Amino acid sequence: LSAGILLPEETYVVQIEDLTGGATHTGVTRSNSYMLPTELVPGDGQPHQMRWRVSVGAPNAEGALRIVSGDSGWRTFTWQSR
Repeated sequence: LSAGILLPEETYVVQIEDLTGGATHTGVTRSNSYMLPTELVPGDGQPHQMRWRVSVGAPNAEGALRIVSGDSGWRTFTWQSR
């Protein structure tokens, strides 16, 4: 997902949820792609329903990341287990 050109202090905030197993992950990137962490890969032999969304974030006055855009809305996919 691309929201145009990011300002120097902005990043994409990627949120991923495993609706089957309950795991969640939030990551940041300046790239228009994101490598999912291996700990999210299902290993129980069952397909997992996953959802993800992307927002643009920037640091606030204290340096903590805050969302400065709308989000992309949740998207879903099914991830086959190992």
